[in-house]
Amino acid sequence: MGKRVCGLPNMQAEGVGAVILEERTQLKKAVLLKAAIQDYEDQLAVIRKEIEREYEERTEGIREVMESTRAQYRRIITSCVEQGIFQEGRYSIEDKSRKVRSVNTERFRQAFPELFDQLAQVPVTKAEALVGKYQLAPLCDVSASPPVWELVIRKGSA
Repeated sequence: MGKRVCGLPNMQAEGVGAVILEERTQLKKAVLLKAAIQDYEDQLAVIRKEIEREYEERTEGIREVMESTRAQYRRIITSCVEQGIFQEGRYSIEDKSRKVRSVNTERFRQAFPELFDQLAQVPVTKAEALVGKYQLAPLCDVSASPPVWELVIRKGSA
């Protein structure tokens, strides 16, 4: 005989997850199976919490050291940028910030009043598809995110 599963009578487990029920009505079997499923889900939740707790405990020191290292890295990069040091041998610091275009709606409305009414809003990609990139360029405002300085290591010798 196998062991009892989730404390319900007449339920036995053989192997992993195999549930054998004695002769019962279909609905009684379904009720017992639903209870077994809930028990398995509860067991999995307990295991998941134990693993998460162990992960937190085991990685706490690493995360603290990583954050300290990250702060030191940022201080060095910031210092280099402030001192104007952007290249040293095959190492360089480059600005990886993104530029984002947005259509200046007033200028677009003046240049393309009929299209402005159709668009209501002026998404860059749709406006570009309608009027072309070069006609749209002078009607756009370009803003940049704050600089995102990143260390780049080039292949080859210094």
